[in-house]
Amino acid sequence: ERKSAPSHPASTHVAHHPQGIAPEEALAKMLAGNARFVSGKAFHPNQGSARRNSLSTVQKPHTIVVCCSDSRVPPEILFDQGLGDLFVVRVAGNVVDESALGSIEYAAEHLGTRAVLVLGHSKCGAVKATVDAWKKGVFPEGHVYRVASLILPAVSDARKMKGDLAANAVTA
Repeated sequence: ERKSAPSHPASTHVAHHPQGIAPEEALAKMLAGNARFVSGKAFHPNQGSARRNSLSTVQKPHTIVVCCSDSRVPPEILFDQGLGDLFVVRVAGNVVDESALGSIEYAAEHLGTRAVLVLGHSKCGAVKATVDAWKKGVFPEGHVYRVASLILPAVSDARKMKGDLAANAVTA
């Protein structure tokens, strides 16, 4: 039987609050993994059958990563992490809408993940397309418009910065 969502989710909300590792420890894992990736000495950890089997009943990712859907920036590879290490929320332009925010909240509240990393990247096509649309005053149609509308505030903030507008919008 299918149940409808409560009319006010906050009124029925029960957080589990399991304890994950400290954000500083998670960041250290991410930085060490990225250093291995950059140096060409990735370990490719936690990818064997034992790890897969252990994840069949529980997951305890140490970091929530909000990143772009761009196929060139897979966080598990860039940070040399394995199965179950990261809770990844990917959307073009690494923007956060209500669904993405719900995913982040789920990982924090129910999985105990305490660290959130927002990963922007150079040459982001979604950000560049939004910058170009803003410059021309013509925005994309359909659902792409929704993504661009979420990126637009960063473009607006980036206009106040010196340097490349698209690169600054990624940072913003």
